[in-house]
Amino acid sequence: AAFNWQEISFGVGCPANRTICNVGNSLMFLNMEGIWVFNGSEPVCISTEYNELFENINSNWVQNACAVYLKNEDAYVVSFPINGSSVNNKTLAIYKSGKCAIWEGFEPSCYSEADIDGQHYYFMGDNYSHINHFNIGVVDGLGVNLSATLNTTTTQGTNTIIVARGGGTLGE
Repeated sequence: AAFNWQEISFGVGCPANRTICNVGNSLMFLNMEGIWVFNGSEPVCISTEYNELFENINSNWVQNACAVYLKNEDAYVVSFPINGSSVNNKTLAIYKSGKCAIWEGFEPSCYSEADIDGQHYYFMGDNYSHINHFNIGVVDGLGVNLSATLNTTTTQGTNTIIVARGGGTLGE
């Protein structure tokens, strides 16, 4: 098969290739300036409200960033290293509704999803040989206080609750 490569954007790159996700008819990805959406013509930064967060991305380890598109929740979840960390210590979830949540307290190194026996599952791997099943919920009807539950598979069989802080909206 022959491939015809064509450069479609100048000046916007993706040093974190594991953050590229197909989101409907667009692609979403992380670069050093924030979260971008590419709809086939020109990439647009959708996270300008959170510029201070992206100013602290560790450029030496950004290639370890990872993301997943949670189809059932219609959310793009991206984890990346900040403030000198070599592991992904900050996670941002952006919902189609415009709501946003910032999570701390876990260090994802990869995401995956699977349909098992009619149920849809999301998984997160970390640097400590843990595989975690997680789901995301909304605490109140306004979608402001978001939470995530991680059901951790380890030798100790622990469960961890991660509570999001923030809950602001992203401009469209």
